[in-house]
Amino acid sequence: MSRWKIQSGVSLYFITTTIVEWQNVFTAIPLFETIIESLKHCISRKCLHLHGYVIMPSQAHYIVSTNPPEHLSDVMRDFNRFTSQRITEILEEVQRTDMLTIFRTAANEEGRGNRYKVWQEGFHPIAIDTADFFLEKLNYLHENPVRKGFIEQPEQWRYSSARNYLLDDHSVIKVECLDNLGRECNSLNYFSCYFLECGILKSRMQRRADTTAAAPTAGYYLARDTMASG
Repeated sequence: MSRWKIQSGVSLYFITTTIVEWQNVFTAIPLFETIIESLKHCISRKCLHLHGYVIMPSQAHYIVSTNPPEHLSDVMRDFNRFTSQRITEILEEVQRTDMLTIFRTAANEEGRGNRYKVWQEGFHPIAIDTADFFLEKLNYLHENPVRKGFIEQPEQWRYSSARNYLLDDHSVIKVECLDNLGRECNSLNYFSCYFLECGILKSRMQRRADTTAAAPTAGYYLARDTMASG
């Protein structure tokens, strides 16, 4: 039995959306912001609750829940539809014909009459039904840019909920931070009950100071390989 399915009685999920052929689409601020704006719309209009996220160059991971009568599959269908349209509009504006050709070919092969296909099929929902599994997945989100070598500390990545949890910084998007029992809490409480548990012993204010003086955030790292290249 596949673990990628919506399960009865479970409301919290780890989900993943991946760009066709793993193309590094998210290389500039407007493209990152396309995801953020769509998330905000789903939160305000479709009863989506965002508990964690990270946007990487070719995919994004989220921890989300929904309220009835909205169904997560319907929310993600609309999310992918809107972001696909906006992403291709931006790529057309900057003449990224290499990526557009790949997305056009994928759409033709799919045979549904669409001009482009930006996202791979599915959003691979994995039910989160224990506190330990929630912590595991949240840590995976936050450590992803570090594992890839983009940054040294999770909160240095602008488009990650590590900034919400560690720095109480909701300037990019509001995240409903959860403690390790699945309850909503403020970021400082979460910092004490989770990140200290993981061995990150600096104070919250020291982390903020370190981040201010440390490596630039995602917009800088990825914009070095500008959208105009190729």
